[in-house]
Amino acid sequence: MAVHLTHLRTQGFKSFADPAELAVLPGLTGIVGPNGCGKSNVADALRWAMGEGHARTLRGAEMDDLIFADTAARPGHNRAEVALTLAGGGFPAPFAGLSEVQVVRQLRRGAGSAYRANGQEMRARDVQALFADLASGARSSAMVSQGRVGALVAARPDERRLVLEEAAGIGGLHARQAEAEAEARLRAAAANQAHGAAKCGLARSGDIILSDQLTTARRQTACVAGRSVIRCRRTLQQEPRPTWPLDHQRQRPRQGRRQSHRSKPPPKRLLPRPQEGSQRPRQKVRLRPWPKLQ
Repeated sequence: MAVHLTHLRTQGFKSFADPAELAVLPGLTGIVGPNGCGKSNVADALRWAMGEGHARTLRGAEMDDLIFADTAARPGHNRAEVALTLAGGGFPAPFAGLSEVQVVRQLRRGAGSAYRANGQEMRARDVQALFADLASGARSSAMVSQGRVGALVAARPDERRLVLEEAAGIGGLHARQAEAEAEARLRAAAANQAHGAAKCGLARSGDIILSDQLTTARRQTACVAGRSVIRCRRTLQQEPRPTWPLDHQRQRPRQGRRQSHRSKPPPKRLLPRPQEGSQRPRQKVRLRPWPKLQ
């Protein structure tokens, strides 16, 4: 018998202030109610328990918005919890051979989420891989929402390929492949770190310096020290030049105080002498007319 959902239990999630349990019976199960009663919150709870990590996908700004807020008649909660009960046969490892698995996701305000499967703590990646092996998940094609049908009709070839892989039950291979690649990168980084520590002869990993960088640093230090010695020798070999204070650097008596008789008078400003060979400008002479004789 294929794995199917039997119960959905939620408490403190969005509009569910009190504990609520939904039994999914064999056949077709529908939820009927007026606008604003929380029908869409049931689908959001199902998607959130399957490992959805984006709050905007669940119509919220951040994860704390998924917790029941206070109202005029009831105080708010600090915890939200959703539990999914799966029954049937054909669970993947490490749940192979079990007939029932319960996945619980709990969110505390300001503390993040935590996953448990049959009482054991699990990572979000493990929960997503579990539902991917069951041809389901938070973003699976089995979760049909508003506009999903039109998106499937206008999907690109690579998006249609994901739908076919989910239908074939091999969607979890991509999650495991990404996890294996991440673990391989971590092992390669640890090996490089250990090799660098052994090469430099250092015990702590925080003090690892490659030999090439160490040689370059020593060469640069020697060059800087040699340049400073050459500059010092040049300054010692040069003769000191006499310096005279300029006119604006001379000390002048402050205003408001009586000048002493020892202070020297300011120098007189002399006109520049005309250079040799230069001619003085001629002055215009105005001649008066000679008086007429009678």
